[in-house]
Amino acid sequence: VMGYLFRFLAAFETKGIDLSGFGILQFPSEIFSFRSIDEKLTLGLMINSLDLSSNALSLLPETFADLRALTDLSLADNALLRVPGAVCWLTQLTRLDLRGNFHLRRLPLELANLRVLREFHVTADRFLTPPPEILSKAKANDTMNGLLGVVEYMKLLVDARDSGILGLRRMGLRQFPPEVIAACCVYWEYGEVRGTFITGRGQLDALKEVHLENNKMQL
Repeated sequence: VMGYLFRFLAAFETKGIDLSGFGILQFPSEIFSFRSIDEKLTLGLMINSLDLSSNALSLLPETFADLRALTDLSLADNALLRVPGAVCWLTQLTRLDLRGNFHLRRLPLELANLRVLREFHVTADRFLTPPPEILSKAKANDTMNGLLGVVEYMKLLVDARDSGILGLRRMGLRQFPPEVIAACCVYWEYGEVRGTFITGRGQLDALKEVHLENNKMQL
């Protein structure tokens, strides 16, 4: 217990907390209880590095988004059921590690909010979305390719929600991405082949055009 508490106290000097390997089931709310000596800031508003790896976290509270000074976050080797929405609002993050969360199946579009992210790790073997051709770059642990292959892909989808036009040219795709199939009444173009499909509503329900030239799909 004392070793656990000491890590919180030391964080006022180091600006980082290592809570890995404690078997934590719930996010430790005490991170917002400790205050600096002048009591102007809670510890949660001061830290820029947080390691919660090798615990048993399945969910994170909305208040997690209040850790807005974080630049380095590890949630590796937990039991997350989904990528917490609060993580997607930590816009100062430059490093995010989600490896070893084997229940994850999808990455949210809101991941595109992390516009200064430079290092991203995820275990993508069981993912449904994004497509495996995109996630394979992150699996290779290639920082720049992982960034371009995942976060940049999400940015394209987010921008398409406003413009109604999605360009997925030259991405090595072998099939229509599930995120696109979930759209509504989409005109698609693949080389000289064009068509329209109508499906249920989804996150991209305003999508009208998809450009898929120079991929590897067989139609």
